[in-house]
Amino acid sequence: MFAVAPQLDLQLSHLFFDDATHRFPVAADPLARWVRAASMWVFTGFAVCVGAAAVAKLAFPRRFPIPGRVVAFLALTLVLGPGLLVNGVLKEHWSRPRPGEVVEFGGTLPFMPWWDPRGGCEQNCSFVSGETSQATWAVAPALLMPGGLRLVALGTVGIFTAVIGALRLAFGGHFASDILFAVLLTLGVIWAAYALAFRTGWRRVRSLLDRAWRLRWFEVFDPVEIVSRSHSASAMPSATARLNSNS
Repeated sequence: MFAVAPQLDLQLSHLFFDDATHRFPVAADPLARWVRAASMWVFTGFAVCVGAAAVAKLAFPRRFPIPGRVVAFLALTLVLGPGLLVNGVLKEHWSRPRPGEVVEFGGTLPFMPWWDPRGGCEQNCSFVSGETSQATWAVAPALLMPGGLRLVALGTVGIFTAVIGALRLAFGGHFASDILFAVLLTLGVIWAAYALAFRTGWRRVRSLLDRAWRLRWFEVFDPVEIVSRSHSASAMPSATARLNSNS
């Protein structure tokens, strides 16, 4: 939708823009600012708990009560999703200007559609929304809730993510497509990590690796071994020729 009609981003952002003051008024609202700050503290608390759990699991692998795959799942999704993919790669190298930076909303930079990484933004750019990705990451611990609590947790996270995404749009911090792709990319990382941690038969994988080790697969692809075998093969005809000549 945003690829076919990139101007839809401008139209949605314009709903929260005041033409008289050339500002996004919600960005100055005390309640909206408090909700945004609170969401950052919530994510920071989650990140500290996951980091502490990872350190504790490494230090006391048998005494720490949380299973290793749970700790690995939470840590991987946190690092690879909001950490590396969103803030480390996209926001630093996809030079899309934020709504408040484009000409249409009083800025100096031209508007760029979401699929075009060429823009005037130099760092911490618009694509994708980091705070929306952080809110979406809460799906990861919600998936670990037992029974009916999982549905309650996922519903709460959905509302929380929608509120944070709406605030980023109303603040003029991101376009709607930035928010949408932040959700989709983060969910993709969570889905892949969940399948890897909880759906993969690791015993079967380990048995296959053990069989490969018994077959000494490393010698098959060892370049030194290949070269030595080729030299042995080339030396055999010459040795046979010498025997025939002597006879």
